[in-house]
Amino acid sequence: MNKQITIQGKDGIDLMEREKALEKVQSLTTQELKNLASLADSDKARKYLSDPIKFKTLKTFL
Repeated sequence: MNKQITIQGKDGIDLMEREKALEKVQSLTTQELKNLASLADSDKARKYLSDPIKFKTLKTFL
């Protein structure tokens, strides 16, 4: 089953980066996607995702 989703970006480059990210996310299982999406509810997790140094630390840990 398919559903189309509209995405928006600040500019053409931002839109292209969002499209690439969503294409990668599409390969996740439903459970993996739900777990990833739950991070959006956490202010602490979002700070790690938005700060390059904190994100690098997180990736190293994983």
